[in-house]
Amino acid sequence: LTGRVPTEIGYLSANLGYLVLSSNNLSGHVPTELGKLTNLLDLKVRYNNMTGPLPTELGQLSVLLTLLLSQNNLTGSIPTELGQLTSTTKLELHSNNLTGPLPLHLGNLTHLERIYLYDNDGLWGTVPSSLCLNRW
Repeated sequence: LTGRVPTEIGYLSANLGYLVLSSNNLSGHVPTELGKLTNLLDLKVRYNNMTGPLPTELGQLSVLLTLLLSQNNLTGSIPTELGQLTSTTKLELHSNNLTGPLPLHLGNLTHLERIYLYDNDGLWGTVPSSLCLNRW
């Protein structure tokens, strides 16, 4: 697949649970309309050429288990709205061009089992202590 992800993607079935667009040659911004897919469990758009900021609307995906947007060319900061993804177990944002402080709201991800943020030279700050708590 090549080109941009169309904004009409937000009109896919409300029952859509899995959207995997990884390992293609997709470009452009991550559509904000993905936030309308409120039953999405897995969103995987890694290994592409996506650019621009992470949409704050991704924080509306309250049942999302897996968010993989690594190895793109995403820029800007990690939105605090991602702290609303309290069901998420896997968060991969590594190998992008993300900048700014690590949001303390990521500490709200109490089910998180895996978080990969490496290879984002512009990220800084401290790891939220709530990510380090033993939850078992």
